[in-house]
Amino acid sequence: MSFSSYINKYQSQFNDDIEEYVEKLLKEAWKEIITKSPVDTGAFRDNWKMSSALVGGQENPLFKIYAKHIIRGRSVYIYNDADYAWRLEYGWSQQAPRGIIRLTKMKLAREMR
Repeated sequence: MSFSSYINKYQSQFNDDIEEYVEKLLKEAWKEIITKSPVDTGAFRDNWKMSSALVGGQENPLFKIYAKHIIRGRSVYIYNDADYAWRLEYGWSQQAPRGIIRLTKMKLAREMR
């Protein structure tokens, strides 16, 4: 095996490992967000979405979690477009007084260290 093919083999494995790790983080984020979402009728909890495209052609800085992480060149967004999502994120709910997204981002940031 030539040095070049040896490097290519390990570069490919490294890229696969990174993608697997980021996918694991996204799944954890999804689970955390759903779990932390307050429930009245269930509509808010059921309204979470994950997309690798911009939502409505615009970036929403609160609801984009891993936009800077690359998964084969794509950004990944987790968002909730309910009209009252901002209010719930900033303490409107007694079930989630400290928000949903911000707590999830902090937890995952700690785990990534």
